[in-house]
Amino acid sequence: MNTQFTDDVALSHLGAVARSMGEGLLTLDGAGCFTYVNPAAESLLGWALEDLRGLDMHTTIHHSRPDGSHYPADQCPLIGARRDGLVVRVEDDMFIRRDGSRLPVAYTSAPLNDHGPGGSVVVFRDATAQREQEALVSEQLEALATLQAIRESLAENRFVLHAQPIVNLESDATTQHELLIRMIDRDGRTIMPHAFLPVAEEHGSIREIDRWVIREAVGFVSRGHAVQINLSAHSFGDVETFGFIERELIEAGADPHLLGIEITETAVLADPIVATQVISALQKLGCPVALDDFGTGHAGFGRLKTLPLSYIKIDIEFVRDLVTDEGSRHVVRAVVDLARSFGYGTIAEGVEDQATLDLLRDLGVNYAQGYFLGRPAPAADVFAGPRRVLDGCVPEPPPAALDASWAAGSQPAGIDDPPDRSQLLWLQRLQRALTNDRFLLFAQPVVELAAGTVVRHKLLIGMLGDDGELFAPEEFMPTAERFGLMSAIDRWVLHQACSYAANGHAVQLELCAGTLVDRDIDACVQDELLVCGAPPALVGFAVSASALSAHGTLGPGFVDLMQSLGCSVAVGDFTVFTQLGDRGRVQIDCLNISPQVISSLLTDPAGERVVAEIVRWAEAAELGTVAEGVEDQATLERVHALGVRYAQGDHLGLLVPAREALHPGAPLPAVRR
Repeated sequence: MNTQFTDDVALSHLGAVARSMGEGLLTLDGAGCFTYVNPAAESLLGWALEDLRGLDMHTTIHHSRPDGSHYPADQCPLIGARRDGLVVRVEDDMFIRRDGSRLPVAYTSAPLNDHGPGGSVVVFRDATAQREQEALVSEQLEALATLQAIRESLAENRFVLHAQPIVNLESDATTQHELLIRMIDRDGRTIMPHAFLPVAEEHGSIREIDRWVIREAVGFVSRGHAVQINLSAHSFGDVETFGFIERELIEAGADPHLLGIEITETAVLADPIVATQVISALQKLGCPVALDDFGTGHAGFGRLKTLPLSYIKIDIEFVRDLVTDEGSRHVVRAVVDLARSFGYGTIAEGVEDQATLDLLRDLGVNYAQGYFLGRPAPAADVFAGPRRVLDGCVPEPPPAALDASWAAGSQPAGIDDPPDRSQLLWLQRLQRALTNDRFLLFAQPVVELAAGTVVRHKLLIGMLGDDGELFAPEEFMPTAERFGLMSAIDRWVLHQACSYAANGHAVQLELCAGTLVDRDIDACVQDELLVCGAPPALVGFAVSASALSAHGTLGPGFVDLMQSLGCSVAVGDFTVFTQLGDRGRVQIDCLNISPQVISSLLTDPAGERVVAEIVRWAEAAELGTVAEGVEDQATLERVHALGVRYAQGDHLGLLVPAREALHPGAPLPAVRR
């Protein structure tokens, strides 16, 4: 009796402690289901005890990682702790509240034997404030590092300017360029302005940067090039800025009319009186002034009429959806009418397609800039050579070397019709990327569904632009194919693939149809395998179904040779059997089922029928099958149930740089044909 009394008192005390705790406390039985949560846990999770009791803890509140990805139960430390009877402490994890919101947590889990084998108690706390503090400290440390990099770059002259064309919509001539700053780190990497300018503004380095930009811009102006530069609010509010611009122009003997100055609405609002005085002084000097990002700030039309401007720049916010959004069209039309009434010109930013350009022209906008008209390129290249300005006109900049060669009749063989502006830009980027080795390979795992193991990686190519931006293959490959550059690109991919295979990694690459019928590609593959020392069994090729249909001689040529060497061959983007034709003529190993078919699997009964038929046909022909483009767990489970052997897609593994996924120390997957 005394023992029972003592146990009851102890339990009463423990209950009182649990109810009064500021931390959340929950207990789980051996199956991982809730048996108790204290009031703090109810408050933190948004669940009541009576609603949670008996529910599986992992699937209810712990099914996602802090980054939002799926958290498999077999990787959950709480389940491992119950299974092994261990005490576990985790400082960075996340629970999901009843309303679906995320709760950053730190917790400790310990065995609770009186709940049966595998029972446990979990004490957790809200780690939101801690995470915010950690993020703040990290942000401050990053800002200090960036500030140090800015100071070093100023001292070592490691800033560069890129130039983006501004086109007159009436004449289609490029009349000026906007200059955009970049920072080069000590490893030669290009740092975009959004990564360092906010730090420079906050810590007082922006005036030095602005003055560096002014000096460089004046240098281009002195050679006859019309440019626009951006000045920060700090510099625009500095009474010495105007004097500095004036001295630089005089010392260089540069025409002020060619140096445009852009100022934001924020800079105007910071000190409207000083801004008006500086703008007036610049206009008297001869420098045109543009109000940048108009429409996003709060300067308003009343303030606008008091500013002696030359241009209003219409913000990309109203340009990007101009074709589809009636509200944006109303705004642009109103800005154009207003600018005309004040005698200002208009420049639209962020033009990305022909339809938007045509609509801007119809709305009466005077000038436009954007990726469709030309991406930023190194100003030193754009403005190569001297330039003269005649009769006060702003001339179009010198044509690129490619334009000149085309005009001289040296276009690539077999290309009769001249390319449009967009194709010329892509062709120039491709040639620079080939010359400067600016292609990248990305790897995505292919998983054997029965074993759940990665058996190989599919390689996909990307291209880096002049500013370090990454272009997807669908952006540059059409131009590369048209102008005969795909063979050179495919050979680069082949060399990289064989290098990874030489380190023991199984890879698959896809060659374009033109390369597959290249008479030299067979010897090139053999040479790369031999030079790199790559086992042929680790190098696979995906031949598109359209290539098989288009080239009747492909089967007895490239595919048969790859088979004889020991390389695997798959039909990529497979959708229907007519694409394959007579399999007796093309000896393949695997069918890669098109992402378009896989994406319709859960919503379209026809998609399921197609996949089931492909699997039956492949099994009868002793071929493997790969589901491409698997994006979620439900699709993965369905393709597995239908008998598909392998799968690939973001749900199974995102694209990552191949040099990271396939470095010499990376795990080697099992090789299966």
